[in-house]
Amino acid sequence: MTRIVLSVLLGIMFAAAPCNLRAEITGSLGELENCAKLIDANDAAIKTWSGRAEISDETVKGDDKTTTTTVVDFLYKADGHQVRFSSTAVLVHKGVEQRIFDSGIKSRTEYFWLPAKTISDPRSAQLVDQLQREPAERFLAHAFSPQFDPTVFTKTGPRGTAAQLRDIQMNAAKFPGAGTVTSNGDLVTVTIGSDGRGPRMNDTFDKAHAGMPTSFESRPSSRTEVQYQVVDGIHLPSVVTIKRDSPRTGATTRKIAFRDSKLNAVVDDAEFTADKLPKTPRT
Repeated sequence: MTRIVLSVLLGIMFAAAPCNLRAEITGSLGELENCAKLIDANDAAIKTWSGRAEISDETVKGDDKTTTTTVVDFLYKADGHQVRFSSTAVLVHKGVEQRIFDSGIKSRTEYFWLPAKTISDPRSAQLVDQLQREPAERFLAHAFSPQFDPTVFTKTGPRGTAAQLRDIQMNAAKFPGAGTVTSNGDLVTVTIGSDGRGPRMNDTFDKAHAGMPTSFESRPSSRTEVQYQVVDGIHLPSVVTIKRDSPRTGATTRKIAFRDSKLNAVVDDAEFTADKLPKTPRT
C-alpha cells in the first residue's frame, strides 16, 4: 500500500536524527522481505478494481462534535495508475446538515476534477463547468484525502509498504531509533522507539493477508487497524479504522468500509478522460 504515514515517518527519522542517536533494529529481519514479496505479488495481481467505499467520520473537541458520512464510487486501473472517483458527503455540525458532492480523475498524464460543491447550492450549474486540471503528480491521495484512491492500503512501489520494509531491513544496523522485528505465526511486528522527541513505529503485518499491515501506529495518538477480504484470490481491505487525537483538532475516528469490490474487468483508458468525469451524485 502507498502508506504516506509510513513513508513520511521514515523520512523524518533518517533525516532528523543526529548520528549519536542511531541505534539498531534486531530480531527476525528476514520476515520483512517475506512480507514485502507477498505485498508485491498481491499488488501485481490487481489490474483493475471498482467498488464503493462507505466512510464515517466523527470528530470531538470538548463539547463540539462533527460527523460526516461519505459514499465514494471508484474505478482503478493499474496500468498508468489511473483513478476515477465521485463522492457524496453528508456533514452534520451543531444540528446543521450539509451535503457535498466531489469528483475527480487521475489519468496517465493529468489530474482533473470539479470543485467540491454543496448539492443544494444554486450555483451548481456554473460550478460544473469549472473543470480544474493539474499534472498527474498533484494527485496525492492518502487516508484522509478527498482525492480518493483505493490502493492507498494495498499499493507497492517506490513509496509503498514493501519498499519501506526493505529500507528498514537494509538500514537495520544504523537506524535512528532502536527497534525489534518479532514473528508469531503469520504475524510480523515491527517496533521502533524514538529519542523522546521524534515519532515511533509499532506495526503488525499478516502473512496470511499477503503480508499487509493489520495495524500500524506512527505515534501514541494515531492508530490504524485494517481488516481484509479475499476477492478472486486477491487480498483487499474490508474495513479500515483510523483513530487519532490532536490537541488542535480534537479526537477523530474514521471508518472506511469497502463494498462491492470487483477485480480485473477490462477497462479502457477512455474511462479516465474528462467526458467520463461524474457531474452528479449517484443515486
